[in-house]
Order: sequence, then structure tokens, then C-alpha cells
Amino acid sequence: MELKQLIERLKAVQSDGNPHPCPRCGLNSAGTRTALSRQADVYICDECGTDEAMRAAANLAPLPLEYWNYAAAIKELKPVKSCLTCEHREVCLQRGLAIFMLFIQTGRYEEAEDAGAYLDISGQCNHYEPEKEDDRDGF
Repeated sequence: MELKQLIERLKAVQSDGNPHPCPRCGLNSAGTRTALSRQADVYICDECGTDEAMRAAANLAPLPLEYWNYAAAIKELKPVKSCLTCEHREVCLQRGLAIFMLFIQTGRYEEAEDAGAYLDISGQCNHYEPEKEDDRDGF
């Protein structure tokens, strides 16, 4: 069975009314009152939904399904490359430019600070370096 089909099977489980972890990031709750992914017919958390919409609006490539947290769980691996677990996340120029273009330049100043907590553009990053274990804040 293809990875997309495995992920889409979650939608039936998500419809039970209980909170479920987001299959994309694995952190936030996802269910029938959150965002419907543009990549797979499954619900994702609001933050991931916003990230998918921002990527589409900026003509950025979507985060590959292989990088989704659920895909990593299927493969029994730790989550793969993500801005949220990168050593350079606080000083990354590529990520900072994306936040500037998507939020500051468009006048969405109040959302810019929150974007720093969830925006992930790692799908197009060639400088990813895993965060050191002692630097992680609960990840």
C-alpha cells in the first residue's frame, strides 16, 4: 500500500470526535474541526494547515509525505528533517526570509512571531543539522 493511502486511512479514525495527534507534525491535536490537508485526504492541525497554505501561496514545494511524522512512525524512524528540530532554526536566513515574505511583507505582523514556532520549510533546505539532544525543549 502506498504511503499516501496509509495516511488517508487515518481520516476514518479522526472522525470519532476524540483528539488525535496531527499526522503531519505529530505535536498538535487534529480532528474534524481542523484543517484538511492539501496533500492527503486527512485532517491536520491548524498550524500545519497554515503552513501548507503558505507554501502554496508562495509557490514553495509541499512538505513531502515521507517527512510527515506519521510516515516516520510507520517506518519506525524518528521524524526526519524539520526546521523545528534543526540546530540553525533561530538563525536560519532561508526560514527568516520565508517569514518575512509570508507575514511581514503582507502586513500580517501579529502572525509573524507565531510563525517562528511552527513554520517548516525544511523540504527545500540543504543546510539541515539535527538539534543536539541537550538543546531540545521537550522534543
